[in-house]
Amino acid sequence: MFLLSICACAVPEPEIVPEYDETAFSGINLDGYNILWGWTDAAGLNNDSNFGFIEGTPRSDMMIEHKKKVETALNCKITISHSANNDLLRAGIMTGDQTIDIITAGSLRMMNSIRGGYLTGLSSYIDVTDYDKWGTPNMLTSVLWKDDLYAVVPFAWPEVMYTNSAHVLAINENLISKLSVTDPREYVEAIDWTWDRFEECLDNFTFEDAGHTIYSYKGGFGRYFYTNMVISNGVSLITNDNGNIVCGILTDAGIEAMERGRYISEMYKGKANGGSDSPEGFINGEAVMYLAWTYELTRNTQYIMYQMDNVGVVPFPQGPKAKPGTYSAFHQSLAYATGIPFNAKDTNASLTVLDAMFEPFEEYKTKDDIVEMMSSQIFFDRRDAEVILEAEINSQYAFFDEKLLNILDQAGHTNTAISQLVGEQESTIAKIVEDYLKPCYEGLTAVYGGQKQ
Repeated sequence: MFLLSICACAVPEPEIVPEYDETAFSGINLDGYNILWGWTDAAGLNNDSNFGFIEGTPRSDMMIEHKKKVETALNCKITISHSANNDLLRAGIMTGDQTIDIITAGSLRMMNSIRGGYLTGLSSYIDVTDYDKWGTPNMLTSVLWKDDLYAVVPFAWPEVMYTNSAHVLAINENLISKLSVTDPREYVEAIDWTWDRFEECLDNFTFEDAGHTIYSYKGGFGRYFYTNMVISNGVSLITNDNGNIVCGILTDAGIEAMERGRYISEMYKGKANGGSDSPEGFINGEAVMYLAWTYELTRNTQYIMYQMDNVGVVPFPQGPKAKPGTYSAFHQSLAYATGIPFNAKDTNASLTVLDAMFEPFEEYKTKDDIVEMMSSQIFFDRRDAEVILEAEINSQYAFFDEKLLNILDQAGHTNTAISQLVGEQESTIAKIVEDYLKPCYEGLTAVYGGQKQ
């Protein structure tokens, strides 16, 4: 055992309070131990969130009940502190006053703690192959380092597991009906959602309505668009090529994707309102498709699924080098990376509490249970819940903070030829590979036995 559990909302549903299996922890008595859990929300909620849930929702109430049962079963007290963050963790370690037992934060904030040796390696404590509980190797790349895994994500918590910031395309289904065109979800089902089909949509989905232009696409043609192009062409950003760790951006498939991205952005910029990457214009009906972070769909009542009455979701379309029907995505930070300080007062107590808190709820033990709940309470179609779950599972870490995406940023914001950019960035990327991709791959090999996709 050892880690997670949680849930979601949009269509009113009767409240369900799952049964907590206290027998799983029978005989464990922490003698009133007080666990200080540092929690920094990194998925669009304020610090009043309840373990990442929107307060006042059935899922938040469910978590409150779950926490009480864990405290009773283990005879402990769990105190959440939003001020106990990574900065406080590192400062406390330096002064000898470290008091945090468990810490949750965006992985971008946590990486300095990992690389500085402030967190406990977890692979000797947990079953790392339990992907449905701890997250997949792809998802956890950013919290792997040299010889161990230093954080996990709450992948059995339905609402939270959908917020690791992968990209998907949100579709205004009301506008699709008004246009009387093929719904992109039908292309996905037919395993025909390709760059060519995407171009057809960019061309055909722009129209005039009551004197206003409704654009085919909103979300920009910058670094995130280009990163999606590269990933969607079957590229692994971190790759073992006959013993050499290389960056997939510079492979033939990566360069082909950048070239096609440049063509699409130049060809269709007049029909796509690419100047903004925020969801407000899409919510207001200004575009048919929107390149959305997954957290922009559900993590706040001001976001897409709460503000619109008929939204579909499809993955980013595939390039010719990708395996047909297998969709990938990327993330620049895990919203709820969770680890244990290397000098926690009682590591075993921290692990026990973490394990109990993150156990799946009885009603949502399988991915199918979670998809069913999300499709009935959050999304408008089961296909949408399945798409986002697949995007999260297959999401690659994009080494954003390590500046790996600079070449893709330049591809989207300059007129420099792609071949010239590749030549100019080759040595820079080689250093990033040596300093960051290689140690992450070493962790992947030590913990999981090699590259996992």
